[in-house]
Amino acid sequence: MSLKYTEIMEEIKIRLAEGLLNAGDKLPSVRQLSEDFSCSKNTVIKAYEELEKEHFIYSIPKSGFYVMKEIQYKTSEHDVIDFLSAGPDKNVMPYEDFQHCMNEAIEQYKGELFTYTDQQGLYSLRVQLVKYLQNLQVFTQPERIVITSGSQQALHLLISMPFPNGKNNILIEQPTYFGFLESISLQSAKALAMS
Repeated sequence: MSLKYTEIMEEIKIRLAEGLLNAGDKLPSVRQLSEDFSCSKNTVIKAYEELEKEHFIYSIPKSGFYVMKEIQYKTSEHDVIDFLSAGPDKNVMPYEDFQHCMNEAIEQYKGELFTYTDQQGLYSLRVQLVKYLQNLQVFTQPERIVITSGSQQALHLLISMPFPNGKNNILIEQPTYFGFLESISLQSAKALAMS
């Protein structure tokens, strides 16, 4: 016998499959579904939470639940790709997915998220990275992993480390990320271009 919240989940999935709900559509309110299914609001919330975990829907606080949007990558022969900024195209960024992830992170880590934590990064994340790396046959401990806030920070840290052979030449491809060149210059290392 199925639980009531799974019935709600299946109904939402059927509506998605039949096109009655489309990407970006707002889902019925918790109160409305609790009336439709003759169940408690907590049952509907449980169904929505499970659908959110399965990435069918996402929530926006004080607004409601919405159907997850699919990313459409539209390109044409006239599109301009800006390699100088080294940033992603703002038109294809999955902002709703990011918002969903941020909401989940705030829910789970609100105590640590906006405060200074371990210098090497969130310990639970480093533990998960160790497990992930083991599947790739790379073995280490969480204490040997450092999580940076971006590639620029990681590159700068790597450049500032002494080379085991005592040299300071770094082979780079051309063109390369301008921030990397600035870090090399700050560390008085020498960049050699690869053609």
